[in-house]
Amino acid sequence: MMKYVFLRYVQNGLVVIALATILLSVHTNIAHATAPTPSWWVNPVCDAGHFSGLNSYKLGGSLNGVDACGPTNNYYGVNFFPGAVEEGEWQCTELSTRYMYLVYGINPYVANGKDVVNNYPGPSSVLVKTTNDGQHGLPTPGDILSMGAVGDNIWGHTSIVTTVNTVGGITTVATIEQNGPNANGIGNPITVTNNALGSNVSGWLHNPNNDSLQMIKDNIGQVWAHTGISSSWNLETPSGETAISAGGSGLQMIKDSIGQVWAHNDMSTAWTQETPSGETAISAGGNGLQMVMDGAGQVWAHSSISNSWTQETPPGITAISAGGDGLQMIKDSIGQVWAHNSISNSWTLETPPGITAISAGGNGLQMIMDSVGQVWAHNSISNSWTLETPPWEAAISAGGNGLQMIMDGAGQVWAHNTISSSWTLETPSGETAISAGGNGLQMIM
Repeated sequence: MMKYVFLRYVQNGLVVIALATILLSVHTNIAHATAPTPSWWVNPVCDAGHFSGLNSYKLGGSLNGVDACGPTNNYYGVNFFPGAVEEGEWQCTELSTRYMYLVYGINPYVANGKDVVNNYPGPSSVLVKTTNDGQHGLPTPGDILSMGAVGDNIWGHTSIVTTVNTVGGITTVATIEQNGPNANGIGNPITVTNNALGSNVSGWLHNPNNDSLQMIKDNIGQVWAHTGISSSWNLETPSGETAISAGGSGLQMIKDSIGQVWAHNDMSTAWTQETPSGETAISAGGNGLQMVMDGAGQVWAHSSISNSWTQETPPGITAISAGGDGLQMIKDSIGQVWAHNSISNSWTLETPPGITAISAGGNGLQMIMDSVGQVWAHNSISNSWTLETPPWEAAISAGGNGLQMIMDGAGQVWAHNTISSSWTLETPSGETAISAGGNGLQMIM
């Protein structure tokens, strides 16, 4: 499973125009439209009236049309279909199980909150068991969490991830839940430390399809998207868009003909206007990170749709690239590359002048191309750069799990997964654009 999902919108000024036709990328949201109303409910509002004495209602938390319901501290058994394992309205497990059934097609199975991940019967092609050990990246919207037993609560807890946000260097995971401490069905923010979740989270069920978001823009400026190779494309916009960028958590960014930026986290849902007119470049990364560059070359960033933007640089920047874990790369007017890992943090000078292209990927991966077409890479800010290629490369793109793609002057595409390893020839000559995403995903045009 990929560790992070990111857009690899190749790079401003170099391949952006070409990529504007086939732009790809990844890490994460759940790529599902609104889930159907449960067929076993007698009332579309939280099954109200099904049981005498249970005045059911929406708590407030919701994801992809699946609502958290109450009141809490109740157990009224229901079967999602004849013969299904019984679930209790409105226990924490009922919400997670209902979500998995309606969105992923997973039948209910026996589990307390702490066991929802460990007892998952499969298939792994739909959801992947992920241990909370700091080695497997972060969950994405639609992933199912398990929390261990604490004190008198021997059953543990379960909830559903809605967003992952990084602000001021602090990453938190937001969730919806039932039978939890808050009356609104929204869990307390879960703080991330060294890539591991707090709040006694033991692990989560991850949707690997979140890691394969692809976006394309056609010749009249319509944007299309899908998750999963060979699946049908969804028309996302009318004509007239000029730039696209796909990031983690299903994040899509688009720029229209007057430079307004719009975003959403789920295919086929309404777009949110993020900026006024006049933006010139966009880049989406992991954990909701968005970067924009205005007409003066100022860079702005935020980590959640509709949040306030933070000015990251003075004027004069010429290229931007957003990666995983809050990684941002910028290129200034003399070709110096700067990077940092958190909005509002100080920038670190990464290179001398003369760089022509930049690309940020997962796990801290940075790729640069110099004025003679040599490609260099490293995995951590301030680390030494490794020379990856001889001169005359034409385009670069960094993805998740160390994936690097390059396109040479003849239009041949090469790839490898580890700095300093041998390159593999992926295509014959004649390609015009490349984009690397999560989970090994590569796109070429």
